[in-house]
Amino acid sequence: MDRKWKLGELCYIADVHIARAEMRFRVMPARVLHVAGVSRTTATAYSANPPWRSLHARCEPFTQGCPFPDRWSAFIHVWREMRRNSISVFKSIRFEGTAPEMENLPADVPQLGQIVYGIDIEAQEVFEAQIGYLRYEYGRLEIGYDESPGNPEASNVRIQKWWSSREAAETYMLETYDMQLPFVSKEELATRTDARIDKIWSDALARVKSPEFQASIGALWITSTNVT
Repeated sequence: MDRKWKLGELCYIADVHIARAEMRFRVMPARVLHVAGVSRTTATAYSANPPWRSLHARCEPFTQGCPFPDRWSAFIHVWREMRRNSISVFKSIRFEGTAPEMENLPADVPQLGQIVYGIDIEAQEVFEAQIGYLRYEYGRLEIGYDESPGNPEASNVRIQKWWSSREAAETYMLETYDMQLPFVSKEELATRTDARIDKIWSDALARVKSPEFQASIGALWITSTNVT
């Protein structure tokens, strides 16, 4: 759905399961526990299965799915899936499940797309980045920044400690390690990332065009022809 979901938002999910052993159609109260993407946001919501939910509940304590803003929207989605599969048992749509609680969540959790500042000890630098994903799972918060927003080949990198300002990050380094590190802006970080990705592709292309690789391909083709 075209909506900017936030971590922790309450919502509903549509659980549709069609198999020989079981057919399940449910609308479930849920909570968004995973959001990702700076330019195009994706979100995943989770709902706790009721304890009496036979084998499914015992094997899978949570059901996950695409979040819907209200119960009616999720209901319509389930109904359309039933029609698409020629199933007209309206009473089979159940309303069950519980939205999981979020405990021990820090008060300063950044939002998706927010600018934060981190410290790369290995590279010896303070960097600026944009939050690319947030995930809350089994009481543990995981946050990552997008190395190059807008580049689908770039990765999200997990960050364990972040600051809301450059000054705060630099002050931490001075007070904790008595060090002053160079600063890398988010634009420079993205340029580095893009260059690194481009080099991977250019090196691969050079390898494919190399005489050694062409010779090995030719030998492989001859071998396969003889075998045939």
